[in-house]
Amino acid sequence: MGNPFAAPRSRSSSGLFLAVVIVPFLLALLACLPVPIGNPERSRIDPAMTGVWVATEGDLAPALWLMEPYDARTWLVTWIGIDEPDAASLTEVAPPSADPLAVLEREGLAAPEIVAFKAWLRTIRGKRFLVLEPKMVVRDEAGMTPENWYVFAVGAPTEGTLGLRMLNQDLDAFDDAETSADYEAAIKREIDNPRLLADDLQKLVRIPASEFARVEALLKSAGIGV
Repeated sequence: MGNPFAAPRSRSSSGLFLAVVIVPFLLALLACLPVPIGNPERSRIDPAMTGVWVATEGDLAPALWLMEPYDARTWLVTWIGIDEPDAASLTEVAPPSADPLAVLEREGLAAPEIVAFKAWLRTIRGKRFLVLEPKMVVRDEAGMTPENWYVFAVGAPTEGTLGLRMLNQDLDAFDDAETSADYEAAIKREIDNPRLLADDLQKLVRIPASEFARVEALLKSAGIGV
């Protein structure tokens, strides 16, 4: 199963286009850092962010985000997206407020893309950042050490939605940063710089517990879970 956060050079142009259509969060290529920020051992999860969400933006196909508390400090986040959706159906995606599970049910999860993360929050000058550490990482030389961490500014959950904006790693302020402390200091200095974050607001739409049976059916249809 492909990694939706794979670097563009590892994909053909057509493959990259398909991935962008499938995964709004592929744009997190702009949000990756070579070191993490924050300390998962000192963080605290926000219970309002725990649960099942669907990522959907405009006419892009949605993807499931399962945010399960691992402990009081971190989440286990599992991203599940459609591997090869019917392109024609992508124009029929309902607004998030309608039924965000509809396209996933119509397309099915017969060939899903799955990525798992350890996730935690870091607050810098009053702004919260969600840090995603890729799991299921096995590399020849680095073993099981991740190569990148993905960072998003996260807004407070409101009316069943959660807004995420990607950190812009191409900001000049990061040019000389090497350590976690360097990146945190740069973010602190640039916190009011509009270029610190990407312009696009990515939205997660909450799936209420009353709809969990539909989510369970989707996962079972793809052979995912216990």
